[in-house]
Amino acid sequence: MFGLAEKISSAIGAAMGAGLLALVILLSIQKAETRHWKKQYEGEKAAHALTVANYGKAAAEAAAADLAHARTVETKYATIAKEQSDDLSRKLEAARASAADYARRLRTASQADPGRGAAAHMSGAASATGDPAGSGEAAELDAMICAENTVKARGWRDWWNRVEGSR
Repeated sequence: MFGLAEKISSAIGAAMGAGLLALVILLSIQKAETRHWKKQYEGEKAAHALTVANYGKAAAEAAAADLAHARTVETKYATIAKEQSDDLSRKLEAARASAADYARRLRTASQADPGRGAAAHMSGAASATGDPAGSGEAAELDAMICAENTVKARGWRDWWNRVEGSR
C-alpha cells in the first residue's frame, strides 16, 4: 500500500508544485501589469497637474491683460474727459461773453429807443416775468441759459463721439 500512497502523494505533490509554479508565474505577470498601470497612472496624474497649471497660468495672463486694457481705456477716457472739460470751459466762457455782449447791445438799443427797444428782438419771455417794457433782464438770463445749455449739449455730444471713436 505504501507504493500507491507514494504515487498519489507524488502526484499530489507534482500537482501542488505545478499549481505553485502557475501561481508564481501569474503573480509575476500581475506584478508586471501593476507596474505598467501604475506608470500610466503617474503619467496621467502628471499630465493633469500640467493641464491645471497651464489653465491657471492662462487665467492669470488673461486677468493681467484685462487689467492692463482696463487701465489703458481708463487713461484714454480720462484724457478725453480732461480735454473735453477744458474745451467746454473755453466754449462756455466764449458763450457767456457772447450772451453778455448780446444783452449789452439789447440794453443799449432799448435805452436809445425806449419806444421800440429790445421788445422788437425778444420773444415773450420778458413780459412773462413781469418786465412789460422788455428791458431785457429776463431775456438776458434766457440768452445766458440758452448759450450755456447749447455749449454743454454740444460738449456731451463731442465727448461721446470721441469715446465711441476711440473704441
